[in-house]
Amino acid sequence: MSYEDMSQFDDEVLNIENPQLQRYFVNGENLKKEHDTRFLKELKNYVQARKDDYYGNIPDEEHRAR
Repeated sequence: MSYEDMSQFDDEVLNIENPQLQRYFVNGENLKKEHDTRFLKELKNYVQARKDDYYGNIPDEEHRAR
């Protein structure tokens, strides 16, 4: 990721209040129009993929942090 990408991620994801993020990621609610951004979509899809197939969406044993 570039510095610009990290800055965009910060603006799109980290600046949203936690209860709203929980609605998206835990409850699976659709993104509001003002939150329908690149990184929130990617993060929401990733969270859903891990819910659907946890072991298929995590690093294999060799690459996991110890």
